[in-house]
Amino acid sequence: MKNRSPHKDTILSAGPKLAITSFTFLLTSLLAFYMGVPLLIKTFIMKETRLVEGTETWQKWTDVTVPILIKFYIFNVTNVPEAEMGGKFKLQEVGPYVWEEKRSKQILAIDEDEDTVTYKEVVKYYFRRDLSIGSDEDRLNIVNLPFISAATLIYKLLYSSLANYVINFFVGMDEKFVLRDVKIKELVFDGVELGDTYKILADFGVVDLPAEFIDGTFAFYNQ
Repeated sequence: MKNRSPHKDTILSAGPKLAITSFTFLLTSLLAFYMGVPLLIKTFIMKETRLVEGTETWQKWTDVTVPILIKFYIFNVTNVPEAEMGGKFKLQEVGPYVWEEKRSKQILAIDEDEDTVTYKEVVKYYFRRDLSIGSDEDRLNIVNLPFISAATLIYKLLYSSLANYVINFFVGMDEKFVLRDVKIKELVFDGVELGDTYKILADFGVVDLPAEFIDGTFAFYNQ
């Protein structure tokens, strides 16, 4: 008998092979996608974030351009005579006074062999008059925070009766409860000159003064 479908057996026998080949190709493609794509992404990220001098990444890393604004609100004492006589403070909030923080990196050394960069971070502050309620030269009467801080530390260190004696001694040295006519920039950065009270405490190591006390001055951001 003559075979009228000479290719039928060939087609039928090729079907399973084609299915296996297709499945193998699909599986290989999926594996390549799930293994290759993350590798490509990782390679791309490493290339883009690697610190190479002269690149855009290097420029953004060494010179941070995102603005960082710091706002200060100060409490002004409005009843100075009464407060200095031991009366209750009457305070008025004044602000904001705004500074912009600028961060950059000073490159000290680049070691190609170790693939490292040695740097020093430089932080500077610029007064933003356009965003502030007034000038950094404005003067306010403020609660004598240095004296109150020192008195608190003395109370923690000494017995109550002795602490009272020491504090009264400092009051007798013309220490006031209010600091008059303090410039905003002095209070925040430049430093308010302190009296002999704190120099004595620092010299004799009576108490560990807070970080705001440096070289006979007090400031919120003492450098």
